Amino acid sequence: MSKYELSPEQMIDILCELEDLGFTDAHFQLVHHALGYTPTIRGKPYGMIEYCLKTKSFRQGHENQRTLRRLIMIRDGYLCGNRSFDELVRKANREIPPLSSRS
Repeated sequence: MSKYELSPEQMIDILCELEDLGFTDAHFQLVHHALGYTPTIRGKPYGMIEYCLKTKSFRQGHENQRTLRRLIMIRDGYLCGNRSFDELVRKANREIPPLSSRS
């Protein structure tokens, strides 16, 4: 695994790519692990891109890395052309659930 993988820099790249494909804040809110606030792709106070710009790394195996893994799965599935974002979000959440939702 390269140093670039599962990093804030990769999160920014994936989010920008997904946005260009039509991925919205509503989709992101279903993928992100947020508890108690509504995350967005950009903007304040809870924009993920802004957060990543001031973050050097994600904790290994924790929520932001899991969110990024879900986003990569969604992007890859969408680029294969066989599913909608809504379907891909549901699949990603089933396969890589947020740690906060585990019992």
